[in-house]
Amino acid sequence: AAPLATNQLDVISATTAEDREFNELRRDLPRAASLGDAADILFRHLRRVIPASSWALYLPKSDSNEIGVVASSGVAASVMDSLRVPIGERISGWAFAHAQAVLNSDAALELGPVAKSFSVPLRYAAAVPVLDGKVVAVILAFSSEPFEKDHRRLLENAATLFASSVPESPGNGSDQAKSARHAGSQKPHIH
Repeated sequence: AAPLATNQLDVISATTAEDREFNELRRDLPRAASLGDAADILFRHLRRVIPASSWALYLPKSDSNEIGVVASSGVAASVMDSLRVPIGERISGWAFAHAQAVLNSDAALELGPVAKSFSVPLRYAAAVPVLDGKVVAVILAFSSEPFEKDHRRLLENAATLFASSVPESPGNGSDQAKSARHAGSQKPHIH
């Protein structure tokens, strides 16, 4: 009976931590002064509940049929700085085109062979569309270990909060979000 009780306590503890994190995210996102600040807040909170080594926020490009990284964080941030993906292609473009989450896809399908060359090799990717009546963005997480179904649920919940709370609609103004770049740091790169 002791292992079962310990497992139940672990579940309760994890649920309490998730609730606390999402309450803070719900409180902090509307306070963001820009899309870049909102991405920083989103990544900071998600890092606490999802074991990912890199994060990216993709928005549609107004000048093409592509989505591009507008904010990134973690070990692959410098590689993702200028990443643009045709809608429908790679992991992010597929999630955007089909409005569906992707869990545990090969990170190399998004980043190429460089994915496995980082200090923390990126083997898995999880993508969730950000929906605001239609797909307006995609959040991608990269990890060396497989994501769990709970991670997908957390990403989808975060995407819903992000869509309803960001200071500017993610569909417009991605070029307004600018910030200094810090390669490899935990602070997001905003483009």
